[in-house]
Amino acid sequence: MSTMSPRTAIVVGGGPAGLVAAARLAEGGLATTLLEAASGLGGRAASERRGGFDLNQGPHALYAGGPAMRELRALGIDLPRWNPTSHRSVLLRDGRPSRRPGGSLALARWLLGVARSSPEDLAGTSVAEWLRQELRSARARATAAALVRVTTFVADHEALSADVAVTQLRIGLVPGVRYLRGGWQSLVDALAAAAERRGAALRTRAAVRAIEREGDGWVVALGGEKLRADVLVVAAGGPADFAGLLGERAPAAPGPAAELSVLDLGLRSLPRRGRRFALGVDAPTYLSRHSPPEQREGVLLSLAGYARQPRAELEAMADAVQPGWRERATLERFLPRMVAVSAIPGPAGGGLAGRPAVDRGKGLYLAGDWLGGEGWLVDAAISSGAAAAAAALRRPAPAPAPA
Repeated sequence: MSTMSPRTAIVVGGGPAGLVAAARLAEGGLATTLLEAASGLGGRAASERRGGFDLNQGPHALYAGGPAMRELRALGIDLPRWNPTSHRSVLLRDGRPSRRPGGSLALARWLLGVARSSPEDLAGTSVAEWLRQELRSARARATAAALVRVTTFVADHEALSADVAVTQLRIGLVPGVRYLRGGWQSLVDALAAAAERRGAALRTRAAVRAIEREGDGWVVALGGEKLRADVLVVAAGGPADFAGLLGERAPAAPGPAAELSVLDLGLRSLPRRGRRFALGVDAPTYLSRHSPPEQREGVLLSLAGYARQPRAELEAMADAVQPGWRERATLERFLPRMVAVSAIPGPAGGGLAGRPAVDRGKGLYLAGDWLGGEGWLVDAAISSGAAAAAAALRRPAPAPAPA
């Protein structure tokens, strides 16, 4: 006589990818434990409340037509959000704001072509080469590059595969992006609640020291404690974090990380009320209002330098777009080095489809913003978390234990 013990799963990492994986695994009937080394969940998606503002770790936007929104709906999550689109957006050239994009006709034709393009056809082409092929006008090409930067967070267009740009531009234009009320902590909290409702146990301050294969399962060491599971999902950050946990089992990074610098400014009010969004054309910079439109006590601006520019350059952008901001500032925070994307997939590696697979065999699955063939930024993180859980649930159950 034999008894079937319940299948067990461990998820390492409490960011969006790990939380989605935990929710899906628990929903599928696995006894699931999530382990997060930090004191709180969320990873790079965690926010903090300061000075009356919700501060994210850099600018974040949820793509309304992306995989993340699809998976959130599947989990029954409907986050409060708003559309930041402004018809009074400006572009900066030579430090001067303008509403004229330059090369407008060529740019419009290019955008129409983007909407009709198949991203897979451009997986072996760099963004830089693609723009050179598509746009003869230097002004139009510079504006197009700015649109690619804001949708991908990548300044190095020689390194980035064009299929990423097309994927992001298509959903960035229609239906566009949304900002979250309560910052991205609202996303983290909603995913954590969804995982717990489904029965997952979420543990913080649970740093994993070692991972070993044992029999048909896995052993995860936490200091003096060892946990065993049939299924292991690692969703613990970037390639270096995976290598530290998995050693030779970790896949190679498809490319370098994309990093940016960030300047958050809390102001009593905007000197130029209509200028709520701006892109640098001849410099890889960005500015957007990130406080909800109904907020009456102050305005939060978030500026980013996609090439990790120093604070002075971001302040100069603020001077150009919102002259007089310094007299209205109530909060300033500068982050000199933030990881926006853990690894950039290049044309030589086949773009998005060339990223490492989530299913590594023998009950090991990976999830994160640099893994799996679908999505970019949080879309990739959440999509890979769901894909890892789906693959794990398809795996045959272990043999029954003797009675």
